Amino acid sequence: MSEPTTRHLTPADEQLLRIATLGNVNWAEERFTMRDVVDRREFSHYTRLESVRGDFGFAAEQNGRTVGAVWAVFLPAEDAGYGFVDIRTPELSLWIHPDERGRGVGRYLLRLLKREARRRGISGMSLSVEAGNFAKHLYEAEGFGDVRGRERDGVMIWVLKDD
Repeated sequence: MSEPTTRHLTPADEQLLRIATLGNVNWAEERFTMRDVVDRREFSHYTRLESVRGDFGFAAEQNGRTVGAVWAVFLPAEDAGYGFVDIRTPELSLWIHPDERGRGVGRYLLRLLKREARRRGISGMSLSVEAGNFAKHLYEAEGFGDVRGRERDGVMIWVLKDD
């Protein structure tokens, strides 16, 4: 894989995050619609980056099109996401365009987000991945582990280690 061009996500990327969130929730089959992503709070909170909360992320582009996105949001306990651990741990989402999966873009973006988290002094990030999703292998290889007691929910966490 040639490294894609990356850029920081901004609040103006809400439509990209809607597309990415729809792709994530429909990873195995079409279960939800864009209307669900927009209207249902359990999905829509992933589509907005709020810099005042500390949310951050990146888009990957190749040949003039977006091929992936990775982002982390600090959701409050009263609006917790599927992978919520605590208010100090942002929950990350990773989406790769179906045509680009398996080519290293996901690993590249995940490592970029981890570097940015380190730079920001963030000591960990969480996520949730459904049973059977092949992405779990990537997360495990990149240092994410199951959250004890939340394995059935697919909640995983990466904790910054002093190297």
